[in-house]
Amino acid sequence: MTENHNAAQCSALTQKSTRSGETLMFRSIATASTLLIVGFADSPPAVAQQAADAEKKTENTAELNEQEQAFADDMAGCVLVGTFSVDGKDDAAPKSERYEIKGATKVEGENWLIHARIVFGDIDAVVPVPVQMHWAGDTPVLSVNDLELPLVGSEFSARVLFDGDRYAGTWGHGKVGGHMWGMIEKSDAAKKQ
Repeated sequence: MTENHNAAQCSALTQKSTRSGETLMFRSIATASTLLIVGFADSPPAVAQQAADAEKKTENTAELNEQEQAFADDMAGCVLVGTFSVDGKDDAAPKSERYEIKGATKVEGENWLIHARIVFGDIDAVVPVPVQMHWAGDTPVLSVNDLELPLVGSEFSARVLFDGDRYAGTWGHGKVGGHMWGMIEKSDAAKKQ
């Protein structure tokens, strides 16, 4: 992903990940909530291997109703391309964000995994991000509370709603937070299928 923005990592994570010209603010999004994150080891090769193993497990493990299936279909091979702001930085222009989502898998109840690509240093891996999905009528809302992401950090929180080909929400990383919004596009790979 050319810019991976973590749903709640704002400027700290944005600056960390610009090494490869990318904004790795995978802001608790997909964007992610309380579930376990596949226990990543400390070494980058182990993280990459565990992420690769997790990527193979993208089939839904729970039954999906019609609106859940539609959400899973929308998230398969999509890229969230948009902007985020930082609270208290009213004079600063919003920053670009980009999240590459390989898929969304319902685990059980409101617990889902968002399989998101993270590019960080020598690591380029798909990481299963635990989230909770709620529904406001027919609108999916992703919720993450105090999430920890391997190689990225902790204390990520977010609320992101998805409406057609748009997304919008709030994010937080520790004491920093703001808003995020943008468009949902199919990845080049998904367009070819």
